[in-house]
Amino acid sequence: MRKQIAWIVLAISLFVLSFYTSLPNITAGTVLGLYRLFAPKFFLSLAVVASAMVIKYYIFPFLVRNIEKLKEREDAIKIMDFALVIITLLMLAAVIFENILLIATSLGFIGLGLAYALQQPILSIFGWFYIVLKKPYQVGDRIAMEDFKGDVIDIGIWATTLLEFGGTISSGQTSGRQIKFPNSLPLLHKVINYTLEFPFIWNETVFRLDYESDVNLALEVIEKESEKIVGDKKAIIAKYQKELEKGPVPDLVLPSSPDIIVFPEDNWIRVCVRYLVSPRRTTSTRNNINTAVIQAFYKEPKKLKFAAPRMEVEMKK
Repeated sequence: MRKQIAWIVLAISLFVLSFYTSLPNITAGTVLGLYRLFAPKFFLSLAVVASAMVIKYYIFPFLVRNIEKLKEREDAIKIMDFALVIITLLMLAAVIFENILLIATSLGFIGLGLAYALQQPILSIFGWFYIVLKKPYQVGDRIAMEDFKGDVIDIGIWATTLLEFGGTISSGQTSGRQIKFPNSLPLLHKVINYTLEFPFIWNETVFRLDYESDVNLALEVIEKESEKIVGDKKAIIAKYQKELEKGPVPDLVLPSSPDIIVFPEDNWIRVCVRYLVSPRRTTSTRNNINTAVIQAFYKEPKKLKFAAPRMEVEMKK
């Protein structure tokens, strides 16, 4: 409906303006004189607004028709909408005030005042351009910045909305709370993106073995149970490994199975299981590995023992 209204308003405005040009010079005291004085600005303003609507609803969709990704298409339309609003406002000012030099001077002083009074909103708009063009994060990414952690669910012109993880609970699970922060923050602070270009992150869980345990058997059990939980990622890892070899760090190797790292310490042997996992499955994967290893150890209580803090006291007579 708005598309048809835009065309109708544009047609009426152009018709009235053409009628205006055919009128003879009439004194300002008459009705036609008043019409001749004010009608041009009014109908030119209508024509400008109607033209902007035609561009928004007909030209913009035509320009972005070849952009396949929905999010990229929406971002492109947002940028063009913003530019169209600025240009329309400038054209309306030119129509109403006529004196371009006066408009430029006035806009300069107004701009200085607004820039000082609206620093954060203006910075947020520049931050939005930065987010859309450089893509430090997109909708669906899991990010952390300052005290904020969450999954990006919306990127507006003024603010970004996260679905928080952690926060009220001590894990990587969603807390259910939403966080909004201004788009100016990515310009001022570092952004940690858990899902940018690579769908996995490193995670680890630690076991402490008693020195009286059968260490070889314990390592075998831990590795076996961990591989069951983490699963085989050879096909996925091979794909990203090829991309890494073409990048700036070609020697970086991505293991397709969990790494078992052993650290002998004073009171126990610390065994670290390090593995690749989806950022949204860190808590559940760690819990499943811990549960599976504990149950396997209980089957061999004499050979497999977890360590506990202890202190030896030597008594001298």
